[in-house]
Amino acid sequence: EDLLRCHLKALHPDEPFFRCPHCSPTVQDSQSIPIDKLGVHLKMHDTRLYKCSHCNHHHYH
Repeated sequence: EDLLRCHLKALHPDEPFFRCPHCSPTVQDSQSIPIDKLGVHLKMHDTRLYKCSHCNHHHYH
C-alpha cells in the first residue's frame, strides 16, 4: 500500500480521499477513505491488487 499511497500523494495531491474499487458504490465508506487509512481498508478485502481510484495506475503487492 505504500506504493499506492505515494502514487496518490505525488500525482493526485488535491484528492484527499480514496474511492475503493472493491466496495459497492452504495457502501458509504467507499466514497470517503482518507489516504492515510488506505492500507487498513484495502486489507479488509484480502486482496493483493492495489488500484488508484483516480486513474488507471495499479500494482500487485
